[in-house]
Amino acid sequence: MSVVPYLSIMSGDTKTASAAVGAEIRRLRDEMGMTLQEFAKHCDIPWQTLQGYESGRMEPSAGRLLLIVHKTRRASEPFRFGAVARAVAAAA
Repeated sequence: MSVVPYLSIMSGDTKTASAAVGAEIRRLRDEMGMTLQEFAKHCDIPWQTLQGYESGRMEPSAGRLLLIVHKTRRASEPFRFGAVARAVAAAA
């Protein structure tokens, strides 16, 4: 799955979409067993920015999403943000 379906969904309810993206980022962080600060450092983003994403107050750019996915996925895994697209579509 590419980021394009996610972006097309973003043209709808951005509050719901931001919350879904934040929840997925938090799930990834929890799955990796990292604190907010550890995960932010691992992904090369400020912890305050990560906190904004997880809370739904901020919305990551497509480039930032790709960076997070790149930093968190294993080579054998598919692109993870398909769950975000499905969650946002279901909430719409």
